[in-house]
Formats: sequence, C-alpha cells, structure tokens
Amino acid sequence: TVRRRHLQCTGQSLQAAPMSKAPESPRLAVLIDAENISAKFASELFSIVTKIGDPILRRIYGNFANSHLGDWAEPINRHALKTEHVPSVSGKNSTDLAMAIDAIDILHAGLVEGFCLVTSDRDFTRLAIRIREAGLVVHGFGEAKTANGLVSACTQFHCLGGASLAPLTQEPKQAPAKTPAAMQAPPAPAPKPAATQKHPDRARPWIEAAFAGAETEWLTFSALGTKLRETH
Repeated sequence: TVRRRHLQCTGQSLQAAPMSKAPESPRLAVLIDAENISAKFASELFSIVTKIGDPILRRIYGNFANSHLGDWAEPINRHALKTEHVPSVSGKNSTDLAMAIDAIDILHAGLVEGFCLVTSDRDFTRLAIRIREAGLVVHGFGEAKTANGLVSACTQFHCLGGASLAPLTQEPKQAPAKTPAAMQAPPAPAPKPAATQKHPDRARPWIEAAFAGAETEWLTFSALGTKLRETH
C-alpha cells in the first residue's frame, strides 16, 4: 500500500517575493509648431523626448498645403505624428490658436503628466505658464533665438541644433528721472550789456542851431526831430 503523506502547514501563507517594478515614464504630449520649427530637428527632438518620458500624443500643426512644409513629410511618417492641418487665415495666426486650444483640451482631459512645446515663438509663453500653474511639467524645444520669456516659462528648455541659448538680457538701466519743468529753477537772466553813458550837453549846439533857423520860438518835438535829421 502506498501511504499518503500529509503535508503539515505552519499556518503562514507562502507568498512569492515581490518583483521590483520599473518606474513608469511620464506620459507626454508633444505639440510641434511646423510653421516655426524646421524639419531638420525632428530626429534630435525625439531622441531627447524619449529620454524624458513616453510621448503618447504626437501632433504637428501647420498649413500643409504650402510647399514650404514639404520637408516634414518624411519625419511625420517616421515618428508617427498626427498632422493637424490649419488653413491660413489672413491677419490671424491660425496655427498658434489651434495648438493652444488642443493643449488646453489635453490638459483638462488629464491624459498626460507633461507637455513638450516645440516652438521658438514667444506667443506660447502664456500657454507654458498656464500648464505649469496646473501642476504639469513643460519641456520647451526651440532654437537659440527663442525669447527669454518663453525659456523662463518652461520647466526646462532644450536648445535644438547644438547651439546654446543666448544669455538672458538684462533690463536696460533707466535714466534718472527728469525734474518737471515746473520744479526746475528758472535760468539765470543773461547779463545786460553795460549801458552807454549819455551826455545830454553834447546835443545842445544841435538844438540851438535848429531853433536859430526856425521862424517861431516854439518847436514841437516832431519838428525838432525833423530839423535835427536834416542837419545831422
């Protein structure tokens, strides 16, 4: 006969050793302004993005009916970008508006933990600030010409093309405030030329000569002046 052996339990449950779980990469939304960024930066861009997190949303914005965006055709296929065609409207930057609206929709949907704004356009400064106010990380990507305001608004800014960002420009020093004209001391009066000393006695012979030729003992000032001008 075969005896059945009974396993004795110690009363402690046997559990498998917990497996270490790799930290999850943050989900990212990559929004590219094709009107502002050259297609030549596409490979460099995504080599950086994939090290930061998982780009689950990849969208590129522009008027793709224009031939100047033709260079983006190959990077769009290679990096699986979703094109958002934005027809140009006279007097309005339609691409910027479409990209900003999508960013706010993604923000409120809670789909990602961070944004990658790919543009050198300083008009996106307020968008970067708004996203960070909501507690999300903003990675900016652009060229060295990017304005200081947009660079500062991002959590981290990545300069494309191997160039380095220009140093932040200092605020120009203000000139000393001018004193209002009403509070300024009046200018000193110009010195008066020295008065020429007059000698009335020198005119006596001329006056006597004028009276000598007059027919009356009295002369008006006008008549006296006339005679003096005639003789002198």
